[in-house]
Amino acid sequence: MEKFINGIIESFKIVMTILGIINNYPSVYISNINLIRYEKYYSIYFETENIFNKSILDLIEYGIEINIYFKINTYFEKTIIYSNNIKYNIKKIEGYYYINDKIINKSLLFGYFNKIELVVLEYIDKYKNKKLKTEIIIFMDSPSSSELLNLWGNLPKININYYVR
Repeated sequence: MEKFINGIIESFKIVMTILGIINNYPSVYISNINLIRYEKYYSIYFETENIFNKSILDLIEYGIEINIYFKINTYFEKTIIYSNNIKYNIKKIEGYYYINDKIINKSLLFGYFNKIELVVLEYIDKYKNKKLKTEIIIFMDSPSSSELLNLWGNLPKININYYVR
């Protein structure tokens, strides 16, 4: 009887996955978002979880090259005043891991994207006492696989509104 019930539960999960109600892959979580003011620019510091889930790590282990992008747009009254696309190329060649062609230890690979700081506005004096909006979208692709984004349970995104002081 227990086997029968487990079979029904598994069938139900498969149907829910096909319908798009649930996802087999973990979502990427973003937390501890902080806006940091430096003398000439603002940056956003944040922490992430699950950028490298088991499926993505397996692809890297098998030698599939992966690109992770951070698309940054900062707006003032719906006009983009700062835009930047940052790309990280991750690959494994002959047992060594590389991020943007720099060798990195496998244990460091897991933590490389856990704590991130990105510049979101330069020349802040021009926008003193102005309300701004910054949007950061994280996505990935691969020259070998067009469906790579489906390995995340969500499309990670940050929207933050702030006044320049």
